[in-house]
Amino acid sequence: MSNPNTCITNQFFSVTHKATDSPIWYDLLKVKDVYLQGRGIAIKNGERTRFWVDPWLYDKPIMFIAPILYILCDQKDVNVADVKMVIFKSHLEDG
Repeated sequence: MSNPNTCITNQFFSVTHKATDSPIWYDLLKVKDVYLQGRGIAIKNGERTRFWVDPWLYDKPIMFIAPILYILCDQKDVNVADVKMVIFKSHLEDG
């Protein structure tokens, strides 16, 4: 059985509200985006940094800098590591 605190620590950025959530957790999730605004992120390998939603490249998330691209994107929950891998593979295949 996994530790619920580990889940909270590892996936806080991507947690969403569920019907079974406690009222306290529901209220915390309501203010999550406000809490995360303006926070810097150390991307390291990029596996825990969301490409569109986290402010990893600029002071705002890319979804606000390029909203049309975000709307058109099919994979809105992709992380930076996945995007870097796609770019790297495309360069290998083209070159």
